[in-house]
Amino acid sequence: MFSEAYDQYVKLSPGVYEELSPATRVLQTLAEHDGGPLTALQISLLCFPENLQMRMQRHGLTKAQSDDLLAKYPDSYIDQRIRLCQWIRYVAKHDAQLFSSLDFFWQSITAQPSVERLLTAISTGHTLPEQFANHRFFNSQIVSSKCQATLKELSDAGQIQREKSPYDTQLICYLTRKGQKVLADELSVYGTNITAGDIHTVKVGTHVGIKFPHRIKNVNLQISIELAAKRYGHRVLKIMDEPGLQKLFSQHKVTVNVPGKYTKSGFPEEITGITVPDAYVLLQVEERLFAMLIEYDRGPVSGIRRGSDEYDYLRKILYISEVYRSGLYHQLFPEAGNSFRYLTVTSGGKDAKGSDRLTNLRQIAENAIAGENARSGRINKALQRYWFARYDDAQVPNVHNLYAEATILNGKIWYQAGRGEERYALVW
Repeated sequence: MFSEAYDQYVKLSPGVYEELSPATRVLQTLAEHDGGPLTALQISLLCFPENLQMRMQRHGLTKAQSDDLLAKYPDSYIDQRIRLCQWIRYVAKHDAQLFSSLDFFWQSITAQPSVERLLTAISTGHTLPEQFANHRFFNSQIVSSKCQATLKELSDAGQIQREKSPYDTQLICYLTRKGQKVLADELSVYGTNITAGDIHTVKVGTHVGIKFPHRIKNVNLQISIELAAKRYGHRVLKIMDEPGLQKLFSQHKVTVNVPGKYTKSGFPEEITGITVPDAYVLLQVEERLFAMLIEYDRGPVSGIRRGSDEYDYLRKILYISEVYRSGLYHQLFPEAGNSFRYLTVTSGGKDAKGSDRLTNLRQIAENAIAGENARSGRINKALQRYWFARYDDAQVPNVHNLYAEATILNGKIWYQAGRGEERYALVW
């Protein structure tokens, strides 16, 4: 993570990012995420956001035409139809068998000029071809050409290092020591006191292994928050990744009682330790602050027994609850004030017996928090700090659904501990 000097710089000058060159923007984005790794796709989303108006104008529409369409139709619909026209044109050139299986309407519009083709696809509202609805775009089709060119330029200059992901065809990128120095020099133009030593880098290969999918999905959630915040005019004041949080938390420990566990002498069993969340996000919505610690969970379903991942989750809840109750939270995150939410996002499903991962985690948290706060009589308030969602619901906007109306912030996708089966928006 950046040093405290960088945090102050961001808070004082939020508009400077937009003034940076594309190359410097990439370096800064990598530095904000602890030097990497980030995938090319993640960098493209953060540094080279799509502009629907420009995309329509590339098809030949005038500014007046694109403005009129943006006023009439949802962004998500226009995005879908632009992608559809590109897909049909590609299929017509490269896959005669697939093209011949399309509805005649979609075959016929390929003969139209680009402007008429897009206008027809948008204005008629004709049913999507099933083949398109089931099509999964390759990352290379989604990462912008400007992003690809900028990453190559930075790689050739030795400011980032790229390697292939061991899991798919994506490129993953790391900030190098040379990039570290170049970024510090670039930021000094804006009057910052940042040195190369204030900017974090990691060795190439860090997080690649069993932790890599966990990190990438965790960063995807952060990106969804950033994209949604930008859409609604909210301000992300601070984001910290797990490496920075590890450094922050590692100097501290708390002691808690394990619910229902007793020593041979009859005293409550105590455990001492700390838990490190996967991410921290501080969001400003008008005059309100929303401070969120994020835990991405991808474990299987199992019972609470020693050594199980459910037992590990129980310990996390007990520790993080004590971090807040003891005042350590306010010491670690003074800028958050009294705002505190612990978000658990799980990609776990159901086991052979039909036991649901998300439901299990909610029950574990509810029982643990109720036990911890029973004496204070503040159980309901304590429970409401703990939120739960499924990864596929929460990771929106994403690369395949940039313009969804329901996002990680405003979509009613979140369960709150102690509030039953009703789901809520995270920010209102």
